[in-house]
Amino acid sequence: MNHLDKVIASYQDNSKFFNGMIYELKGYGDNIYSLQRNIFGPCGDKIPHPSIKFSYCNGEVSFIHYADFEHSPLINKVFEDEELSFFEENFNSLVEDFFHHIEML
Repeated sequence: MNHLDKVIASYQDNSKFFNGMIYELKGYGDNIYSLQRNIFGPCGDKIPHPSIKFSYCNGEVSFIHYADFEHSPLINKVFEDEELSFFEENFNSLVEDFFHHIEML
């Protein structure tokens, strides 16, 4: 089982609070997920820092969307092929961050 499989199994319907951030995995059906590391906004709302939406089927990841509303200027990108390295780098970093906290769940 790879890190992403472990993250999905551990965080599915199981948001957790670590180091002032909320780590959550949202499922949208049809093998579509969103990994979100959120901070609290001024009104108690959750601000993605970042959020990556992707599909995951048969061990293959296909990116859909990236958002970071805490970054200035904010980032809000729909996946395009020329952005692959940006998505891969940020996705891998976020998966590793989630994976690092699994033992604390």
